[in-house]
Amino acid sequence: MKESLVHETAKAYRRLLLAGSYPGRRFNLDMEALEFDFTMPFSRGLMLLIYTLIDAEVSFKVVGKSAQEATRLISRLTYGRPSDLSSADFIIVLEDATEAEKGEAILKSKVGTLIDPHRSATLVMAVGTFGEKNDLVLKGPGIREKSVISLGGLEALMTLREEKNREYPMGIDMVFVDHAGEILALPRTTQIERRSSSWPM
Repeated sequence: MKESLVHETAKAYRRLLLAGSYPGRRFNLDMEALEFDFTMPFSRGLMLLIYTLIDAEVSFKVVGKSAQEATRLISRLTYGRPSDLSSADFIIVLEDATEAEKGEAILKSKVGTLIDPHRSATLVMAVGTFGEKNDLVLKGPGIREKSVISLGGLEALMTLREEKNREYPMGIDMVFVDHAGEILALPRTTQIERRSSSWPM
């Protein structure tokens, strides 16, 4: 890995930690100096997160129409181990994935065990833009009173997330990244409601 990329992934990791500590708050990956000398079937921001999170010690699964091409690229660049949905440490959901594929990624992801809840999956989901719909209300650790967010059309999937995280401390963590390199994290400890009506918890 180039020295400049090592520096960029270190910065990205710090932003990820901040995003996890303050759910719902957007953090920019600051990619102005970042250049890749290859083409990829997804955004530069997602590529930087992949470099930051995936290495030879972890497994991953890519979901979307470009999954085959993306899997080959990620394996070659990071030495990460391709896996299936039920056992992958990281699930990369591309922007071109169908709604059914996105839902399946959530439903089939691993949640860890009561003894080892950290042996769960992290879903990294690509969005074009977060938008300004702001119809999701977040509550929980790291949030002062409440936070209102938009997820770029992925709001309906949050019902599945709530079901998946019902048996805390087991559950899944989620990170979202848009084309501009902004990230937003939803740890399993974060509770989500629609502004109009609450989901069953």
